[in-house]
Amino acid sequence: MIYLKDEAIVLQTVQVGEKDLSITVYLKNLGKENIYIKGGQIIKNPFLTTVQQFNWFKGVLIKYKEKLFIKEIDKSYNLAINISQNLDSFFTASKILETFNKYTTFPDKKMFNLLKKTFYFLPRAKNKELLQTAFLIKYIYLHGIFPTFGKCIKCKTKINSRNFQNFILENKGSLCKRCSRVRKTDLTYEDIVFLSKIFKTKYSKMINLDFSHSKLRLLSKKLNDYLKINFS
Repeated sequence: MIYLKDEAIVLQTVQVGEKDLSITVYLKNLGKENIYIKGGQIIKNPFLTTVQQFNWFKGVLIKYKEKLFIKEIDKSYNLAINISQNLDSFFTASKILETFNKYTTFPDKKMFNLLKKTFYFLPRAKNKELLQTAFLIKYIYLHGIFPTFGKCIKCKTKINSRNFQNFILENKGSLCKRCSRVRKTDLTYEDIVFLSKIFKTKYSKMINLDFSHSKLRLLSKKLNDYLKINFS
């Protein structure tokens, strides 16, 4: 039997039978794990409100026969309440979790902190789709597959509005007019400038900003396509 101290974000909560719960969490040190909670559905269970989807908690875990159990919870933050009070927040958080679950296969403290901050600021954001787009570009960076925006991937010339030719997702970067005659582009020059800016912007400075919902929806789709290409 091993005792572990760690932080967790609840990714999924599943009812087991009539009384128990099984939760999938992303731990700051251990990554993605499943935790079984005996009697987790019972109203008097001390962990019931804490282990809901989107929530964060810090505590002591027990590892026994390759399985994890919660011994005690020292601190927690009920992110689920704020997220669930607004449908846009809930649907956006669900989309973010879908991406996170699909492509996160290893422990990473920076990934943990990104997800935690995203869920904290999401309900406060004026534009939820902006936070989703920001999450995706920051998430791509942490995966080490950040596209080359500022320089041509062939000749390394600095890209600007005059020499930009295209950005094709499969190429993973920009091409200048000298290196490509193809006019088709997945992202415009304005798109790559915008994505570069929100990548560098903190969530705390982003929550009061607003942009075209249709444009953000398109950018989020392109970024998800980019992830698919890199993990296919």
